[in-house]
Amino acid sequence: MLVAEGADARPSVRGAATTRPLRVLVVDDHEVLRSGLRWLLSRVPWVERCACARSADEALLLARSIAFDVALVDVDLGAECGLQTCERLSAFVPNTALLTSRWDLVPMRTARQVGARGVIAKDRPARALLEAVRELAAGGACEPDPSPAGAVRFIPREREILRLVSAGLTNAEIGASLYLAPGTIKHHMLELYDKLGAPNRAAAVHAARRLGVLADHRAEQETSGAPAGVRVSVLVADPDDVRRTGLLLALHGRAWVSACSGARDAESALDAVERIAPDIALVAGKDVSRTLSARGVRTLLVRDDEADSPAELRDAGATGAIRQWWTSERVADAVARGCRPAQPREAVAPEGAGLPVVVSPREHEVLAAFATGATNPAIAADLGLSPNTVKQHASSIFRKLGVRNRAEAVRRANDLGLLLLT
Repeated sequence: MLVAEGADARPSVRGAATTRPLRVLVVDDHEVLRSGLRWLLSRVPWVERCACARSADEALLLARSIAFDVALVDVDLGAECGLQTCERLSAFVPNTALLTSRWDLVPMRTARQVGARGVIAKDRPARALLEAVRELAAGGACEPDPSPAGAVRFIPREREILRLVSAGLTNAEIGASLYLAPGTIKHHMLELYDKLGAPNRAAAVHAARRLGVLADHRAEQETSGAPAGVRVSVLVADPDDVRRTGLLLALHGRAWVSACSGARDAESALDAVERIAPDIALVAGKDVSRTLSARGVRTLLVRDDEADSPAELRDAGATGAIRQWWTSERVADAVARGCRPAQPREAVAPEGAGLPVVVSPREHEVLAAFATGATNPAIAADLGLSPNTVKQHASSIFRKLGVRNRAEAVRRANDLGLLLLT
């Protein structure tokens, strides 16, 4: 079995009756979550077919050739906004719903404006998520979950603006791209500064990347492969049913994985330790990570953000971390690296540190200051330089990174692993 623990083989779902098995389309740019959703939906008898797409173009191509009953569209598709994708799909699919993460705030009114009839959180338990899909197919509506008190959420428009800011666009250019007045963009930026605790655009981009609001969607690097001649057993301990299933699928069937099991909580994780003696565990919670590491199991934290520092990893007893937006190959490579006794620190090394972009130590300090939102005079005072020298360093950084301003420089530096996301 793929999921030995932590997921029902065929979840029984109560809900509105359907006249025939359903055809479901899932649109999500995160491979792990996309495959997890597909597996869960394919296991219930009332779904005839579940197809997946990672972009609007792929989704529309499928929708034109196959008559789907339901489409589930991620609000954030990386380089695209899911709202426009949902609006275009609603012309082909009678029942659509928007999929949200913990950072998304999508009122029902917004969903209806783009032709969606519901909002479904991807981190719902499998049974509740499947009930929502069946209710949607029967003509019902899926109301968005209420936000917890004090939670920071971002409306889709704010995500769009952040993405364009990280690409180096000015307010006027963003306004022209989104058909909004520059003043409206300025208002949204002030809201974003407040939510992200950032003083300016560069610091906002860095904070958004650290939180996972702006995820790393760069092209995958060549992986190093599995440990030669070694077979390992892996445990995935994660209460999120969709993500846990996707991670198990990413590892299942690989020649060097001897056993792969899932667990929802600490109790079932400890049962799995007794049963399969895992060499490594992918763990969503720090408490469970500490518990497993105390049993001699190496752990990698599963994150939907990039907010872990070396100190946090040590506190959790973890070797490193993986991100839910990584591809299956990248996840498998991180697990393989984590199992190598000779290189236990590789998993926490900055991503892409070996890429051929070289900044001087002083330029690195200036880049780090950009990420905090410091002004030229403040950077100059802190580093003992003149403001003009700081401007010269900034110009050199922009040239080396191929960018035109600080916000784009911070995004590019993060992509290259030149800045620690802490």
